[in-house]
Amino acid sequence: MNTSKPVAILVHEGYQDLEFWYPLLRLREEGKPVTVIAAEADKTYFSQLEYPVIADLGIAQAKAADYAGVFVTGGQSAKFIAEEPRMQAFIKEAAASGAFLASISEGANAIKVKGSREIKAAGTNDLPEFCKSLFAALK
Repeated sequence: MNTSKPVAILVHEGYQDLEFWYPLLRLREEGKPVTVIAAEADKTYFSQLEYPVIADLGIAQAKAADYAGVFVTGGQSAKFIAEEPRMQAFIKEAAASGAFLASISEGANAIKVKGSREIKAAGTNDLPEFCKSLFAALK
């Protein structure tokens, strides 16, 4: 796997705070490139606790083959990602080009690709092991 490729984190309104920020910050701490992708670039999206994040790219600008992995957090944003055709196409194209797919809690509902390399966690209690699995997938 090309570890110089970034990990895409898909986000929308109502994302679960810890499930987004903990992996994002751990990946950055380990020097792994991360791109936050949402429906629109440069828009502020708020978490369940109203913590803001500004997307690096809009889904229309993102190229699935450019990513080593795609990560979907839980929370209300997972429902949007599961139902948004452009997000679903991005996930499928990334898996087809060899990317791993990662999800936490409700984020698993947004990953509908069969036979893909998946990393899953049931919830926030699993975050340390989840991040270890992310790092292993990037080696």
